[in-house]
Amino acid sequence: MSDLLSGQLLISTLVLGAVYGLIALGLNLIYGTMRLLNVAHGEVLML
Repeated sequence: MSDLLSGQLLISTLVLGAVYGLIALGLNLIYGTMRLLNVAHGEVLML
């Protein structure tokens, strides 16, 4: 692989991991305060 492609792959992986972390944090905050799993959270994330 070229250096440019491996750099882009690294950045994309880090950004995707950060997005997954924010999604998990949001679900955790909602569940922690309401003690109810909010199904609409996934709908908002798909927008």
